[in-house]
Amino acid sequence: MPQQKWFARLRGQIKDRCGLGWGIADRNGDTQLTRRINDGKQHQNPRQSVQLGVPWNPACSGDIFLKVCQLKQLVDERHCSLAKAKKKLDAKDSATPTITRSVEDEDSGWEAVIDDFIDRRRQVNRATTMRDLNCHMKRVLKTLEKKPRPQSGADLMKAYARQHFKHCRPGGSGCFGDAGVSPTSRHHRNRDDAPRPQPQLG
Repeated sequence: MPQQKWFARLRGQIKDRCGLGWGIADRNGDTQLTRRINDGKQHQNPRQSVQLGVPWNPACSGDIFLKVCQLKQLVDERHCSLAKAKKKLDAKDSATPTITRSVEDEDSGWEAVIDDFIDRRRQVNRATTMRDLNCHMKRVLKTLEKKPRPQSGADLMKAYARQHFKHCRPGGSGCFGDAGVSPTSRHHRNRDDAPRPQPQLG
């Protein structure tokens, strides 16, 4: 059986994540995203298309998938057209510092990005979830500040794991209290260490 082409797999992943109506195609080496509104059929079915600015290349499949998901989220949250969502995303990307530039040169731009992310999550997450998220994102910022700085998302995750995972207990949240034990791990430890009733003989 011939191996499935990379873009066929990617289209399947986009369908699983975003649902029907979201498609990608090659347009002169650039990736084009098309959204079918599904209000009608054939010529009465309106479509919206934008160029993602991401090369149509298997090495960029992760970037394509991420950008499609980001645009879909903006369309759903802002109830806007695909073109307006693309403009909003481009404006946000242009304001976000790149990993290859110094955090100091960007006037602590990553800190602002992380603060904005936390504020958005605070609207939908519980206080206990936010406590762990704040801890994780502080560690992300420390990882971004440490030289050599990560050059990609994959580099960031590897550096984060190298710097922080060694301190995590199995099953913990990765966010430690004063005693070096995460609240989740402490809870499980106390529960496991609790005395159990002994079986009665006779």
